[in-house]
Amino acid sequence: MEMKRFFAKAATLSLLIGSMSITASAREASASFWAEVEAAHLTIDGTDLGPTIEKGSLWTDGMNFYKVSERKGEYKLEGGTLHEGGGEARIKRGASGLSVLPYNNEFDFSSFGNIGDEVLHRKMSRYELLIAHPADNPGVVTGVLVRYNGDELEYELQNMRALLAGVYQESNGWKWEFNANGTATIQGATEPVPYQFELEYDMPTNIIGLPGGKHYVINVTGAGIELHDAVFNKEEDAWEPAQEPLGTPVVTAKRKARQPDTAWASLYVIALNSSCLLTTDYLERMATALLTSSDPLARLNAMLICDLLREREKMNADDEGVG
Repeated sequence: MEMKRFFAKAATLSLLIGSMSITASAREASASFWAEVEAAHLTIDGTDLGPTIEKGSLWTDGMNFYKVSERKGEYKLEGGTLHEGGGEARIKRGASGLSVLPYNNEFDFSSFGNIGDEVLHRKMSRYELLIAHPADNPGVVTGVLVRYNGDELEYELQNMRALLAGVYQESNGWKWEFNANGTATIQGATEPVPYQFELEYDMPTNIIGLPGGKHYVINVTGAGIELHDAVFNKEEDAWEPAQEPLGTPVVTAKRKARQPDTAWASLYVIALNSSCLLTTDYLERMATALLTSSDPLARLNAMLICDLLREREKMNADDEGVG
């Protein structure tokens, strides 16, 4: 696996519990999805902010957090995840704009985009963005950074709460309502209670803890949510699924409403790097809903989802090759 993929995406992909199995029907649905993507002729729009990146500014892809320095027309992005360093990228400012360079002469990699990619500096909605794409294909996104201020862990948690927010109902009528403020009303209760995402290697996972000590692995699917029991592993000092593979969920609830409807779009799908919550079918539904939007940010979100789905397809192909 390339160094870039290791630093930027491996930790996220390792958390995609229960969402990697590919059936024949799923492959057929995915083929239809990619045909829709191609037909949409996606482009990167927004307001051009020019080739200057502010020194000392902070940027994130949702997992890695970077600080920018500048020397002799080159920008260096250094940082890492909430757990460790190692996220590094270098961007050249030239007459024709910005482009991705190898991080240094010793390691031929970049944790943002791919070497040789063009980089666009754009403003969309309230977000300042750096967007990498192949020089010969502006319809494909290979990396996106959003400028941020504030606490890195809280940034990730806010994104995950927004992705989970919504009302879900079990077949017996009991409802689960997750709010973006970190509270939930569960299984027919009348009052919301706080919930939390458990951490592993200092990063949020898709295991939630509820008052009283109950913990679940939670996945957001195309239809709603699935919950599986979780247990605490004393040796690893971390929560993990009680059963692997996950098997039958202990709770299955269908989506009744999102709160708010546009939470995942308005917050920018940089939150996808918290996508241990989201199964592939739900990501495809999200992207399909955004493909033909008139909002440049929504279309960028669709392109970013496509990049993540390509990573998943490659990982599945690698796994099948090993098997």
